[in-house]
Amino acid sequence: TMFGFFDSCLLQSDLDRERLLAVGVDRKKVKTTGNIKFDRPWVPMEEGEKTHWMKTLGIRKGDIVIVAGSTHQGEEVILLRTCRRIMKKYPELHLVIAPRRIERAAEVFSIAQDEGFSPALKTSIASGAVDADVLILDTLGELGRIYGLAQISFVGGSLVPFGGHNLLEPASFGCPVLFGPHTENFVRMSEQIIRMEGGWRVQDGEQLEKAILQLLQDRDLCRSMGEHAREFVFKNRGALNRAVKEIDQLLKQRMEEARWR
Repeated sequence: TMFGFFDSCLLQSDLDRERLLAVGVDRKKVKTTGNIKFDRPWVPMEEGEKTHWMKTLGIRKGDIVIVAGSTHQGEEVILLRTCRRIMKKYPELHLVIAPRRIERAAEVFSIAQDEGFSPALKTSIASGAVDADVLILDTLGELGRIYGLAQISFVGGSLVPFGGHNLLEPASFGCPVLFGPHTENFVRMSEQIIRMEGGWRVQDGEQLEKAILQLLQDRDLCRSMGEHAREFVFKNRGALNRAVKEIDQLLKQRMEEARWR
């Protein structure tokens, strides 16, 4: 098989390892080193940066911020209707939606208007001049920092059958992570964050509403869940170092073998 051409296979999980063993890959070539996504650099949000973002986005001290990242068509309607009901009890709630494809921003803006909100596009606001209850990110590279403002996060591509997206950005900031049933692209990650009590899986809009309300009504639970989410990220670090160590050992071994040929 083509795996015969590989000297070593470094895998994210034991499940991946078992799959390769099942198709006949040499056991000595297969090692579980972990997911290097956990090792991406992370910069904590200092108070000055937080103040800057809040002013830029028109968020006041004491406001509740829910950030829904990497959303897909069909999810925004669910999120908007869910938050509209929650806002009756929590009028200070702000929803930030970051569509996975920014070219959908105008479409999401129209959906929010149709649902009775006063939305704003990120590129159209100037230092808090717009009083919007829904903010739509139509910029690249900012979602990862804006998660740092959230009390609760939702990661999209999961209420619709897409397969989900990376949960690590909101979790790194100590933010509880909610996601839908479709996390086929992140099976181990989603299962692990649930097991470590840093995230919840919701099946539909009704469960999403119940989850958000539970977290808003029990601030100790929300805080604890956020701490567990951050712990989930930092406990899984080290895969990059393990992979580099394996590669280094392999190169030294091959160089030593070449010397004696």
